[in-house]
Order: sequence, then structure tokens, then C-alpha cells
Amino acid sequence: GLTWNYNVAAGYGCGALDSVADAYGNLYTSVGGYLRGLYVSNNNGSSWQNTFGGIDFTDIEAVSGWGKVFITSGGYVWVTNNSGNSWTQLLGQSFSNNTIMVKSLGSMIYVFSNDGKIFESADGGFSWTLKSQLSLMMAIRFVPYNPNLKCYLHNQQIHQIDSKQHMHS
Repeated sequence: GLTWNYNVAAGYGCGALDSVADAYGNLYTSVGGYLRGLYVSNNNGSSWQNTFGGIDFTDIEAVSGWGKVFITSGGYVWVTNNSGNSWTQLLGQSFSNNTIMVKSLGSMIYVFSNDGKIFESADGGFSWTLKSQLSLMMAIRFVPYNPNLKCYLHNQQIHQIDSKQHMHS
């Protein structure tokens, strides 16, 4: 990190919104602005391909145990299992058109909706169950230095999801 080069998408009002790396070393970056879209690099960032243009993706989550990457924008969720070559929108779910973000803990995947619901999948996103119903979700924070501890703030209380996938107040 002594020097940095911005070589994803340069244009008026462009900026990175979120970035992750998957289990295979592919890099994913959401770019907002004039050249908005989801850019993927399979060569450590030397070159980038806009694999899903025209949308500002606000959250990207790589789920290593399932070899999938989830992206969100405008309440919707898409998923890839082929390094971003194609994306499939998750339709017909209770959280469709209502998603804030997707996060994972081990092999468990969580979808947070803007109406305070948390959905959980134990099978790589094929089926979902309602895990928790909150009246108002103020903020969600996943503790980056401890992958076994994920927390969210609700009604001025800190709640956590522990490594055994249990939610606590």
C-alpha cells in the first residue's frame, strides 16, 4: 500500500461504493457515478470488466463457503456463482424489493431488509427463513477484526450474532 493506482473506472463523478475479494482471488468493486456498475478483476486488479452496468450497487458480500457473491441495490439482491460472468436476481422472496444488505458468518447467509427483518439461509441462498423481526434497524456493523462477531444496533441496544449463529441482545 505505499502507492495506489485507480484503474477501475475513471469518469465524471465516479467513485467506489463497496469492494470485496472472493475465495478464488477475484476482486469485485461497485462504482457509482457516470460509469456505474459492478466491476470484476480476475488478475489482482490489473484490469477490470464491468459485468453489471448501469446500477449503483451498495453492498457486495463474498460467501466463501458457497463460492457465491451477493450484490444489492435499490432493495434487490443478485447472486453469482461463476466469478461475475452472470448474475441472477433473487425473486419471490419475502425480502425482494426490500433489502439493505447481505452478510455472511461462516456458511450462514443473512439478508437485512429495510423494514427491520433479518432472513437467514443455511443452504447457500436457495431457501430463506425469517430469523428476527425488529421494529426499526438503525445501523448494522460487522466487526472486521473478529470474523466470529457480527453486531447490529437497534433501538439504542447492541445485538450480536455469535459464531453458533445465535442472535443476542
